[in-house]
Amino acid sequence: MRRVLCVLAVSMAMLLGSSFAVPAPEAGSARGPVRAEDANGAFVPFAYGRHPRQRLLALWEGNGVRPEPRRGAVVVLHGGYWTADRSPHWNTWSARFAEAGFAVFDIEYRRNVDARWPGPRDDVRAALGWIRRRAPYFGVNPGRVFLVGSSAGGHLALNAGLLGAGHARVAGVVGLSAVAEPLRAWHDGAGTAPARERRVRANARVLAGCDPADCPLVWADMSAAQHASAGDPPALLLHSRWDFVPATHACALARAQRARGTRAGAVTVVTVPGTRHGGPLLDHPGTFSLILKWLRARSVTRA
Repeated sequence: MRRVLCVLAVSMAMLLGSSFAVPAPEAGSARGPVRAEDANGAFVPFAYGRHPRQRLLALWEGNGVRPEPRRGAVVVLHGGYWTADRSPHWNTWSARFAEAGFAVFDIEYRRNVDARWPGPRDDVRAALGWIRRRAPYFGVNPGRVFLVGSSAGGHLALNAGLLGAGHARVAGVVGLSAVAEPLRAWHDGAGTAPARERRVRANARVLAGCDPADCPLVWADMSAAQHASAGDPPALLLHSRWDFVPATHACALARAQRARGTRAGAVTVVTVPGTRHGGPLLDHPGTFSLILKWLRARSVTRA
């Protein structure tokens, strides 16, 4: 694997190398049956707002009673250029997080054609508030809520998690190919760039509602690095070596964190071999194990 020019980039060979078998979404666990909102264990949406897209899917363990808050929660934000629908593959990964002992909330949010920036970020923050207010029902410790976002969803996770005193809302953020810097994506997708990079550029423009030269403050607000501060929660950011959203997005945030006095190690950047992007990074051997280890370490400190 070639070296990526980022001081915080870590080789997966230095981390966990094992992978887990993928259970069916309705599987049980040693802690009891995994259950969703209905009696059949189906994923059933809850409304956290009035717009049809302001919905979330919940998957958690329980026996029908209201347990005391105890477990961590993983809040999933799918990708898709801020405009595409959620991939059914997230059902599998939501089940795996639930099997690992987390309550899982898979969030839908308004697309860039439904609401310009910061509308989708507002949706994530509204959903977080909805989850925290109902933490006892789901058996969740509100101090152990983590955001896991893929690509455009990673962008929303970082922006919602870092805005203001983010550590008061979330215990950590995991980004899979997160578009941390839409302005960089705008430049990378210009001219004869590959189709996927041009698509990121075009949809970032739709999200902003204007070109960068016409509304620089909007594009600045869409930047994760713009919101870096000493009060940010820790972040684990993963990219593949040949990701079309490169690890330079994550490195820009790491530099901003250091410049603004964030404690050392607050942002961990990991690169893995290959070309996987977003959710498929979870299929790389060792990636899911790494994320679980990272989440559990921060669950202990926030218990």
